[in-house]
Amino acid sequence: MNSPRSQGPPVVYEGRCREPALLVLDAEGEAKRGDLPPTWQPLLDRARIGWVRMPVFLEQRGDAFAFVPQDAERVYVLANGTAAEAAVRVSQLHADVVRSVLLVDPVTDERSLGALPVPVRVVAVSEDTRNDAGAPLPLGHPIVVDAVEKALRELEPVG
Repeated sequence: MNSPRSQGPPVVYEGRCREPALLVLDAEGEAKRGDLPPTWQPLLDRARIGWVRMPVFLEQRGDAFAFVPQDAERVYVLANGTAAEAAVRVSQLHADVVRSVLLVDPVTDERSLGALPVPVRVVAVSEDTRNDAGAPLPLGHPIVVDAVEKALRELEPVG
């Protein structure tokens, strides 16, 4: 029997710019109606966002990176909770274009991952006193959006 989390499209892609691409590995399966969460709309001017809904995607057993536009030269991978390890694996397989892995409440401590071909950053944790959503923070949470926007500003300076 299909759960509500496993319904809808496996990937939602939106964005008003060519570079960079941001591949979001969502363990919770948000964006089930085929749109990014409304809180993510401000980021569409900074990146092409591919939101991979892991509950649906895993049923199809595909390559998450297949959803990154082929012309993308700079890719960032974002994940929360249990999807953190998948984000690291994707970055290892595609280190030629992945610039950084951004983690939210990772289940794995990034120091225990060993030597990685790309930088790994924890950009948000649920201990933040403004969080009332519980751990792990949902990727649509405003704290996560603010943290991703800040990381992209630092990693992709404009001008």
